[in-house]
Amino acid sequence: MKNIENLKTGDVAVVGIPSDANSSFMRGPALAPARIRQVLLAGSANMTTELGLDLEQHDDWGFAGDLALTVPDADTQIEAGISGLLDQGLRVVSLGG
Repeated sequence: MKNIENLKTGDVAVVGIPSDANSSFMRGPALAPARIRQVLLAGSANMTTELGLDLEQHDDWGFAGDLALTVPDADTQIEAGISGLLDQGLRVVSLGG
């Protein structure tokens, strides 16, 4: 796993979308990105996928932090944040939202 600044074209940026604005019942998805990262890095489990890929042995991905979102502009901010990563040639995995 690399810092976002060290990712190169084709690498994967994992970005948090801390929003529960569209949740129809309970709030909480906004907390998901931080909690997912916390669990992944807790050390209580390994980072091996179901297919046997050990993510700790790969440096072609990194955490890009959370997008800064405000209501009512969150949709536009999400689009701009993801577009910015894609424009850098990165592939994107989003958490939460």
